[in-house]
Amino acid sequence: MSLMITITDLADILARNYDVPFREAHKKASIIATKVSETGKELYDVPLALVNEWLEYVQLEEKDWEAIVDPKHFVESRSVTGGTNPDVVREMIKRRKLKLV
Repeated sequence: MSLMITITDLADILARNYDVPFREAHKKASIIATKVSETGKELYDVPLALVNEWLEYVQLEEKDWEAIVDPKHFVESRSVTGGTNPDVVREMIKRRKLKLV
């Protein structure tokens, strides 16, 4: 079973960088997740050329694919309150500790 926590980044990048409508971007991400699962590979093991074939009219750039499959990028890019970015998490912990004092 493939673990694809970063697949949501595909939808985000399609919508933000490639002007794919939000719903369509998420549908395409779902299609990619299904196809990757069918291969039995991990997301990062699938070549960009194959992903672009599955995406049809949208063609991802290498730098975007590298960001999508990078768990570190996934964690660090979530820098909103409640996100996984380490600086955000440290700040939330600091504020919680101050409330306990």
